[in-house]
Amino acid sequence: MWRLKRLIKRNAFALSKEPFAKGQSDRAIEIPWAIAKARGMKEILEIGFARGEEIWIKSLLSLPRKELYGIDLYDRSMWRLPELMGKMKNVRGDILHPPYKESSFDCVLCISTLEHVGMNSHKVRNPYGAPPWPTEPEWFLKHKEDFETVKEIKRILKNGGKLLLTVPFGKLSNYGSHIQYDATRLKQIAASTSLLITDEAYFEYRFDGWYTSSAEKLSDVLFQTCGAPASTGLACLELRKI
Repeated sequence: MWRLKRLIKRNAFALSKEPFAKGQSDRAIEIPWAIAKARGMKEILEIGFARGEEIWIKSLLSLPRKELYGIDLYDRSMWRLPELMGKMKNVRGDILHPPYKESSFDCVLCISTLEHVGMNSHKVRNPYGAPPWPTEPEWFLKHKEDFETVKEIKRILKNGGKLLLTVPFGKLSNYGSHIQYDATRLKQIAASTSLLITDEAYFEYRFDGWYTSSAEKLSDVLFQTCGAPASTGLACLELRKI
């Protein structure tokens, strides 16, 4: 099992070796990456906390901070770890209509969540084993919930605050429960909100574990291939409100 301390040094993240975390999902990458990036932030909001793993929630609670907030569509009866999650200042709500004032947070965490917004995740029987749905290009032009989500995140971020975003990455695809992003759509989302991409990292699963990669190398990758438990390609982006 990977360990956070080995991956986070001086508030920076790097794979301790390659290949890394054989047989493990993209959580092995995005959790330590996000924790490293969130260090030093005072007012932190986590989007979609309810089904989070113990290592994720404990890591968030261990961050030196002023306050940790959470927002999720699920009520307490659906929380995976109610005792831990109850230590956050959480609300049941929709990130498309968040109950927060403008400029409330130094840091917003959207970790493997944006791809599900506006999708029928609860209606798809096998979301992580399904091939891409037949999708016309016009569908992606009409699907705007991810753009609207980032627009709302920008509103509740303080000036200079940052959005930490991770998503499945490769060939732009609709999997019913979620979409997989490509470089063009991510850049369009950032440009539409005037958020500045200040850091980006890409990773790829190749049967024997995770490797560092690039947007170009991942451009044709599909979800859950090459033996990946979930995402085959992963994008980790830091965006700043300027």
